[in-house]
Amino acid sequence: MTNAIIASLDDDTAIGIAGVIAKSLMRGGNIETSPTPEMAAALESALPVAGAGSADRASEGEIARAALQWLAEDTEYAKRISAMILGANTQRFSVDPATIGMVVAGIVILQTRIRFEKDKKGKTSFVIEKPSASDALLKALVEKLLGWMDPKKQG
Repeated sequence: MTNAIIASLDDDTAIGIAGVIAKSLMRGGNIETSPTPEMAAALESALPVAGAGSADRASEGEIARAALQWLAEDTEYAKRISAMILGANTQRFSVDPATIGMVVAGIVILQTRIRFEKDKKGKTSFVIEKPSASDALLKALVEKLLGWMDPKKQG
């Protein structure tokens, strides 16, 4: 599975596949799904990326493709993504937009390798449980999510 294949996915297919993966991860429990200001601050402080105020607001398709590219670095997830892409009808993987938003799906997918923690004072931070082979893909995903998490860009 190459990033080029994922990058070429249309928005609906990318969103559908990312949504299916996120829903399956959410069944495992203990997943943070609220894009809070504290979560944004933790991501900004831990990674050298453009902050929520400076990141352009990405489309849901861009968030989905960034999440899938980052996730596909893991061999197991690469196989699952490939199977869904190569499936005869990827529409069967589509998720009702009211069921799960792409920002929530991106946050859920991010937690396949990152765990959000709150200290005794309530400060949120994150711990990378499984290092990524490509920090560039992680940064791209985080920048896209931060653009959506910025309340000034909600519209």
